Amino acid sequence: MTLTVDAFDTAGRHRECSGAGQHKIAWAGVAGALAAHRLAGPADRCGLGPRGNRQKYADKPRYHRSTFIGPGLPTRQPQQCDILRDWRSHRAALPRIGTRMGRRRYPRVRARLTAMAVSPLVIFGVAVALLVAANLLNNRFAPSAYMVTSPVAAALLLVLYGLAGGDWAAAGFGRAELGRGLRWGLVLAVLVAVGYLVGALVPATRGVFVDRRVERASVGQIAYQTLARIPLGTVLLEEIAFRGVLYGLLRSPYGTVWATIMSAALFGLWHVLPAAGLSRLNPSVGRMFRPHPAMIVPVTVAATAVVGVVLCELQRRSGSLAAPAAVHWAVNARGMVTAFLVTRRLQARGARPG
Repeated sequence: MTLTVDAFDTAGRHRECSGAGQHKIAWAGVAGALAAHRLAGPADRCGLGPRGNRQKYADKPRYHRSTFIGPGLPTRQPQQCDILRDWRSHRAALPRIGTRMGRRRYPRVRARLTAMAVSPLVIFGVAVALLVAANLLNNRFAPSAYMVTSPVAAALLLVLYGLAGGDWAAAGFGRAELGRGLRWGLVLAVLVAVGYLVGALVPATRGVFVDRRVERASVGQIAYQTLARIPLGTVLLEEIAFRGVLYGLLRSPYGTVWATIMSAALFGLWHVLPAAGLSRLNPSVGRMFRPHPAMIVPVTVAATAVVGVVLCELQRRSGSLAAPAAVHWAVNARGMVTAFLVTRRLQARGARPG
C-alpha cells in the first residue's frame, strides 16, 4: 500500500519532492507515520519545535510529497533531513494573516491591503469634516445625543485612519507603550488634583471655580458627568481625533512639528462654540472680559491651542494616547468636582456664587 501526499512550497506553488526529498518509510497504518515523526531527532525534523515556536517555520515548506510503503516498522534514511508532520505540527506551522510570519507568507493579501490605502491628506480632510459635523451636533443641533455622537464619531475616525494605512504606534495606539503612558498619566493627574486643591483653598483664585452649571446639580449628576460623560464623550473623541488620528496622519509624511501645529490649531477651533457661552456660565470670566466681551472666543481658542501643543508633546514623549487622555480627564472631571464643592460651600455660607 502506498500513500502519496502533495506538497506546496512557501510561495504556495505546487512542488513535487523527488530523490533525496522523498521519504520512504515502512508503513503500518497512520500510527507508523506519527511514530516516525515522534522518534525522529531535532535535526531530522528540520527545526520543528513546539506549537508556540512558529517563527522557525517561516522558511520551511508546508508539507511535502512523502511516500509510505508498508507493512513494517517505521524507518528512514539517515541522510534525509526533511519535514514529516503529523496533523498537529502541520497546524502549528501554518501562519495566520496579521501575524509577522503571516505577512511574509501572504504577500498578495498584504499588497491588496496596501493598494486599498487612501491618501493621508484625503483622509485628513474627511476627518476634519466629520469633526465639524460632530461639533455642530453636540453644541447646536443635538446636544442631548452627546453620548451617542461622540463615540460614533471616534469609531469612524479610527476606521478612516485604518483606510489611510497610518502607523498606529505614531498615533499613540501601540500596545508596547501603553504601560508607560498610563504611568505618565497617573503622575500628571495627581499633579492636576493638587493644583485644583491649592486653587480652591486660596481666596484669590477660589472664585474662578464658580460655575452656574453645578449650582443645582446633585451628587449623582456630578458622578455621571465625571465618570461617564467626560471620559466617554469628551475625552474619548477629542483624544482620538486630535492627538491620535489627525496627529498620526500628519506626523509620518510632514514631521512632528507640523503635526503638532495643525492638531493644536484644530483643537483650539474645536472650542469656538463652547466658548461663546462661557461668560454666562462662569461669572469670573464674564467680569474679566466685560470691557471686551468679543475677546472671550479668540482667547479661549488660543489657550486651548496651547493646551493642545502640550498634550501632543505628552503623547510623543510617552508614546501612548493614554497619557494625554488621563490628563485631559483629570483637568475636566476634577475641575467640575472642584467647581461643585466650591459653589456648594459658598451657597452654604449664604454667599451668592459669583
